[in-house]
Amino acid sequence: MANHFKHNALAVFAASLTLAAALPGQAQAREVKSLQDLQGAIRESMPDFLKNPADVVDQLLKVPLAPPLSQTFDRAKALKAVFGDGSVNVATDCRRRATPAGEPDQGDCMATNGTPTGRGAFMLLNFSKNMGNGNIKFLKRMPVDDNMTSDKLPRATKFSDVEVMKMAQDYLGSAFGLGMDEIPLPPAGAKNSMVRSLAMVGTSDLRALATPIVVQKVVYLQRGFKLEKAYTDGTGGPALTHVRGPGQAMVAVDDSGVVGATVADWQELRKDPKMTADQAKSADALINEIAEDLYNHGIDQFEKLSFEVRVGADWRGSYGLLLPAVQVAVTPVPADPTEDQQAQFAMQPTAGLVKSYSLVEQADATARQ
Repeated sequence: MANHFKHNALAVFAASLTLAAALPGQAQAREVKSLQDLQGAIRESMPDFLKNPADVVDQLLKVPLAPPLSQTFDRAKALKAVFGDGSVNVATDCRRRATPAGEPDQGDCMATNGTPTGRGAFMLLNFSKNMGNGNIKFLKRMPVDDNMTSDKLPRATKFSDVEVMKMAQDYLGSAFGLGMDEIPLPPAGAKNSMVRSLAMVGTSDLRALATPIVVQKVVYLQRGFKLEKAYTDGTGGPALTHVRGPGQAMVAVDDSGVVGATVADWQELRKDPKMTADQAKSADALINEIAEDLYNHGIDQFEKLSFEVRVGADWRGSYGLLLPAVQVAVTPVPADPTEDQQAQFAMQPTAGLVKSYSLVEQADATARQ
């Protein structure tokens, strides 16, 4: 069975590179009759380069890491960027970074201007007390106008996708200290799928054709790490050049500028000096582990198995040790089944399953999803 390398432009830009293998010309899901049958199916579906886990682990242990938010996030600078010279109410527990038991406080610090339940302007800045968790949220709400008229409707966003992308990068870097080195971007001239538009339609004449107005553009960014060497599937398909890591960011822009931003789970990663490629699992051990786990989850048929090499985190309370991992997604039925297939799967569970597995031998270590 041939391996298929599923890869598109957005996946490259967002470092969400997924290797997918399906049965060629398959008309129905493949039945799994035994654990051994599932082991064979995984071996056939797995991309060839992943069958040499030691080489993959060696590459993942070499990915460059930008300075973490615990070093680059400046609370005073973030407050200034969000609230300017206006008044701000900072929660009294913001300086408490440990729990009564002495553990790192996993909560957030909250700073606000205005009342969240009121009708006036409101701004919010939330950020991790221990920035190793990597969570930041900025939200801005304009005053609620009770006398809304057509001339007060939101104006169309004047910024292009290119301008919005740059605004998002500049804001995340200057206000929050986020390193751009860990955000793969589209190559010059390529279609940018990381910017999406929020449009509204409105007209005073129900007979007229309403023209959508783009009132906001949102930039979605995925944390990713560049590999020292690229992997290919051997069929001339696109190369695997980046791998995904923990952390996503979002920036919303309207005609007035940035009106919201979120950095989620941008965990501080450190390399474990004791971890080497010699700790990589063998291909047989990895395949057996995946098969046993999926079999125990009741997987008795599949339409497609997808493999995504990624950087995980072995969490230590306020930071994570870099953990080479692979994420496996099981698709039980075709994405767009025919009518006959729909009838066939009518009485069968169709929900997929996504699991992560460490690529190294490490007691009780699993990659965080």
